[in-house]
Amino acid sequence: MLVPAGWIIAQNPKRFSFLEEITRYHGAYSSAKAKATVPEFRCSVDFIEGARETFADMKKRGAWRRHQDDAEYSALVSRALELGFEKLTA
Repeated sequence: MLVPAGWIIAQNPKRFSFLEEITRYHGAYSSAKAKATVPEFRCSVDFIEGARETFADMKKRGAWRRHQDDAEYSALVSRALELGFEKLTA
């Protein structure tokens, strides 16, 4: 479903605060400048570990739940569909 992050955040700012963090700025980052300035620079967290840390934090804050057991999420999806947000298909 194609729903603006701002709308989702407005529905439950505490639960979806991570969306504000990750959508405020683009996600294309490069270490090229750091490596040019400090040639010995090496990333200390690889992608897999970064993803694990992100999901662990989301679970800790209650932002990541099993959708099958999440009535609030189901209601949010229903509201979005009722408002006419575009439903995407794979």
